[in-house]
Amino acid sequence: MGWFDSQVKERLQYDAGEMKKSYAKLAEVVGRKEKIDYGHLAEEGQGKDALTKICKYYRIDKTEIPENIVEIHEQIQYLFEPSGVMWRHMRLRGKWWKDSMGPVLGETKEGRPVALIPKAFNGYRYFDYESGNELKVDARINERLKEDAICFYKPLPQKELSGKDLIIFLLGNIGMDDKLLLGFAALAVTQLGLITPAANTLIFSHIIPAGQMSMVLSVSFLLFGAAISTFLMNITKTLVQTKIETKMSVILESAVMGRVINMPVQFFKNYNSGDLANRVRALENICSILANGVLGIGLMAVFSLSYILQIIRISPQLAATAFLVILMQLIIAFLGAWGQIRVLRKKIRSSSKVEGVVFALYSGIQKIKMSGSEKRAFVKWANLYHEEADADYNPPLLVKIQKAVSPAAALLGTLLIYWVSVKSAITVANYVAFNVAYGMVSTAILSLVATVSTVAMIKPILELSQPILQTPPEISENKEIVKSVSGTIELNQVSFRYQEDTPLIIDNLSLKINRGQYVAIVGTTGCGKSTLMRLMLGFEKPDTGAVYYDGRDIQKVDLKSLRRQIGVVMQNGKLFSGDIFANITISAPWLTLPDAWDAAEKAGIARDIREMPMGMFTMIGEGAGGISGGQRQRLMIARAIAPKPKILMLDEATSALDNITQRQVSDALAELKSTRIVIAHRLSTIKACDRIIVLDRGRIIEDGTYEELNAKGGFFSELVKRQQIGSEK
Repeated sequence: MGWFDSQVKERLQYDAGEMKKSYAKLAEVVGRKEKIDYGHLAEEGQGKDALTKICKYYRIDKTEIPENIVEIHEQIQYLFEPSGVMWRHMRLRGKWWKDSMGPVLGETKEGRPVALIPKAFNGYRYFDYESGNELKVDARINERLKEDAICFYKPLPQKELSGKDLIIFLLGNIGMDDKLLLGFAALAVTQLGLITPAANTLIFSHIIPAGQMSMVLSVSFLLFGAAISTFLMNITKTLVQTKIETKMSVILESAVMGRVINMPVQFFKNYNSGDLANRVRALENICSILANGVLGIGLMAVFSLSYILQIIRISPQLAATAFLVILMQLIIAFLGAWGQIRVLRKKIRSSSKVEGVVFALYSGIQKIKMSGSEKRAFVKWANLYHEEADADYNPPLLVKIQKAVSPAAALLGTLLIYWVSVKSAITVANYVAFNVAYGMVSTAILSLVATVSTVAMIKPILELSQPILQTPPEISENKEIVKSVSGTIELNQVSFRYQEDTPLIIDNLSLKINRGQYVAIVGTTGCGKSTLMRLMLGFEKPDTGAVYYDGRDIQKVDLKSLRRQIGVVMQNGKLFSGDIFANITISAPWLTLPDAWDAAEKAGIARDIREMPMGMFTMIGEGAGGISGGQRQRLMIARAIAPKPKILMLDEATSALDNITQRQVSDALAELKSTRIVIAHRLSTIKACDRIIVLDRGRIIEDGTYEELNAKGGFFSELVKRQQIGSEK
């Protein structure tokens, strides 16, 4: 049976199974529940079905997978990349099933993919195709699963987000069991607190006056039991809060990182790395504020308001005085919180600037030392740090004195309540009970104020993180996934400028590059060569016109999947910190060591790598320390050609190479079957190109082979003569 026949058979079996499931669901509508036989899926189509269940968990509508996508990782990319869902490989170790962080794609020991979906009340569930039932994952089920699995991370919504959207996203990821347990623990702690005032009233109003000392022991046991219970409930509440904070942090950090990685290239022009890292870290503080402030202290404070009824019942006269004292404390607390928020806003803004400058200074420390600019660098940092230090050490007067005023107000309130109790002839029993209950009410009210103040601090954090939240990612569910390209590229009447008030960099340019062509783009500095390549990669959006790959508009396809089909070396490109093998295979992690050596041979770097101490696993420091500029360029070429892309784009990729090495690389590129587009200033290196395009002021002024253009005696010929004269000198 051929591959086509096998695919047809699989599709027919899958369709038959789906039909049977549909009939069973229709039967359930009229009350007739039928057990569906899923045996046919145990062998065919189960991988797609498992991924479909994960899609439904994330509410992803697109669940149909084209028949030509059969490999599980390709299916995952096709389904989840347009929605921004991130995933990674993991190992199912220990009692992993007792807690749930997100859906997991597992595999039985028979090789059948299964979707492990989080339950509403902790743990995982999965659908057993043999029995047709949904089962809870436990130790017995775990024995049937392989250790290797793939876990998925929920993304932030792929749109402009407000602070409200972010908070709803975070709270929506808290399990119902955690919410109920935290609520129960907070309620239990507050209600147990009601026992102490009641016990004091009993002791001072009945037991002591009546001399019933035998009752003291019973009440003591009651208070001791209440204290132990309160202690245990507080531990439970703290553990649940920590669990919630950790879970929210993991979800938010992965979601924010996924969002930032998928931002348009233009986004990163506006923020340096240090500034951007500070904005990302600021978002992480929201998890702590929500878990400890809102869900922890806030919940306790709301439940503690029940103490108000108790103090009113004990003494209405003292309750009125207590409310006046609490009002005074509230005013002081709110004013202090208002001042702290102003300080925080100023500190956050200045801290972001300082982070950006510090990162830039550290990154360029070699240039600073070469030019002897250490003092100027320090002055630049100090001028910015002055604002941050000023916010810390010179806050408003109200913030400075708040820590002293608040205890003084509490002491004044206690004295006032004592004076009113003397004037009102309150009994000792009621006074003692009232004091205990009042302390709890005061603590609850001030905790509620602290919660409001803490929540208010979210605003300056969200203001700092606004660019991340309000910039939509580059990915979109509505765009076409590009699985392959032939290599044909067309630009139709494209015009582009970087800013509205600047001249056109690309001026009404039309160009078609056919499949497999070896094309060079040349011209004087500033003519638009690199900009043209950025437009082809989708890094910039044309003001007018369009860019097409195989007849598909680049604005209507998923750019991430398109760029995966293209090997690129940009001008001033950089290597990553790590070993050489990881640098070559970073864009294609499935490549093997022989694949990396093959790419290194074609890039003319294999001999250099063999002479290095650890060969392919020699470590490269940040900024490609330890290797020459020519070696760096050849490694980037190896990285670009390693996945064998259908399109290869090189922007000044051989400028640091000597003539012999450059000729070797050029000869290797000429033998490739892919579409090759190179930008080069050294015109002697492009003689082997099928076609040379000459740009001037964003327009194509000449187009032809090296010999044709040189014989023509035009602009290109003049460029060649200039370089020949320069080399002779």
